[in-house]
Amino acid sequence: MSLVSVREASKLTGIPVPTLYRHCSNGKLSKTDSKIDTSELIRVYGELNTPTSTTTSYQTETITIPIDVLLKQLDNLQLRLDKAEDRADKQADEVMRLVGIIENRLLHETVETKPVTAKTNGKIEQVSISQVFKSWIKW
Repeated sequence: MSLVSVREASKLTGIPVPTLYRHCSNGKLSKTDSKIDTSELIRVYGELNTPTSTTTSYQTETITIPIDVLLKQLDNLQLRLDKAEDRADKQADEVMRLVGIIENRLLHETVETKPVTAKTNGKIEQVSISQVFKSWIKW
């Protein structure tokens, strides 16, 4: 047989680790260099539990959902995705429209407030573009 640690022996037998140590110290169970032979475990405790694996095992539950329900959910999710994409496109268009308005106003303000040299009433002076336009168009 094979040698196992006290913790592994506890898993194989279902006996708590402290109890195994107590059985080793009082001679009921023998161990060699902190290892216990599985044949010794069988002699003292009977048949061993088979280990499921060395890693943690998880119980899984089978869930049955009809395919038509899943297909309806899939269609619903696709519809929601399409609507969300449409909203995102509209919002992007609106952002671009607003950016255009802001850029236009900034450009207009820059042109309006930037002084230019002009000759008005026989004098050369610094005036805004809007003043030049207003002097040209007299209603």
